[in-house]
Amino acid sequence: MEILMQTTLNQGGKGIRAACMIRAGEVILREKPLLKVSNDIFEGPVDVIDERLTKQLDRMSSKDREIFFNLIDSHDSAALFPLWLEHKLKLPGFSCNRRYTPGKEINVSYLPSLAQGTDIKKIRQHYLKYWYHFDCTCNICVMDNTKVVRNDRLRRKIKIVQARLEDVMCSFTIDELNTFLDNLNLIRGVKIPYLLNVLEKVLENALELNDIKLASKLIVRGGDNGRHYWRCEGFEKLGG
Repeated sequence: MEILMQTTLNQGGKGIRAACMIRAGEVILREKPLLKVSNDIFEGPVDVIDERLTKQLDRMSSKDREIFFNLIDSHDSAALFPLWLEHKLKLPGFSCNRRYTPGKEINVSYLPSLAQGTDIKKIRQHYLKYWYHFDCTCNICVMDNTKVVRNDRLRRKIKIVQARLEDVMCSFTIDELNTFLDNLNLIRGVKIPYLLNVLEKVLENALELNDIKLASKLIVRGGDNGRHYWRCEGFEKLGG
């Protein structure tokens, strides 16, 4: 069933809008990789790697070859592997981290959740401008100043906890982790894998304390997102 449609946005350019209701955690795009490259690309001789890639390109259909060269025909100094190569056994895909109503524009975040993605507006905007050459006009970035100040204040609290999480010597109470998860949900835009990683940490603490009631609430929290969390591999490890 087609759930997306391409359209011209109000501010110019093309984007994607939902053609029907899309629930949080639902896969909206899945496509096959055009190239498959092993870890040898980071260590092997350049001439050998070049020969392997050339053979793969030669085996491509004319349609796939055209798609590939259209994808890379910009930013000629950028490496290819972060964008176009497959890193898992299953097909690469995108899933939504929130619910979309019909006609709602769908965006993808270019920001790493552990770094700039949870930082204040000034740093996020600078990162996108420097690396991707555009000014972000998402709902979070165009809020009025009062809301931006409030949002940035929350993000500073998040950065403090993130720094502590990197320190293996730091310990957290279940309430601290719970509040951290709440704050991540409040700022929006945090990618699902990172949310799942944090949620798994909170669940592990809850289960160690044998707090089944709290663990159950954590699984279903966030409304529609709970359905995606439950399917996650992380919860299978915890007996979900």
